[in-house]
Amino acid sequence: MKVFLQVLYTWLLTHILHPFIFIIYAIMLTGKFDGDIFFLEFVLNITFYTFLFSIPGLMIGWLLFHLITELRLSVFTKFILWILAVIVIIVSSCFLLLSSIINTSVFEEYFLLVIPIVISGIFAILIRHPWISNILKNTKTNNHEINLV
Repeated sequence: MKVFLQVLYTWLLTHILHPFIFIIYAIMLTGKFDGDIFFLEFVLNITFYTFLFSIPGLMIGWLLFHLITELRLSVFTKFILWILAVIVIIVSSCFLLLSSIINTSVFEEYFLLVIPIVISGIFAILIRHPWISNILKNTKTNNHEINLV
């Protein structure tokens, strides 16, 4: 249960950070922010849909985090694997979603929307580093006969 809660809290923190990082990212791309109501509505829509469509990613992340905790590697290596797993989950989920609803001619433009989500995921993991490292440190490897060799 601890593993699922760690993944859930990281997932929720990613979604809390996402609108703010998306606005900062948009300001960096355009060089201005005038508080346009349509832009804010767009950000809220993006946030809602990413929350909704990332639920399968939450379940995949739970499975991958559990598998990572069972590996016989250093805590640092497990932590890096977790960051890479989250990036792969986010990019693959967005790729599958975007490729199914968007024409391939404008796909690259819409795929730029994935960058703030990835940054949010990385920031969420870095913010939650002490708790994640604690879980990675305290997991016990099973004493299966294969592991005893």
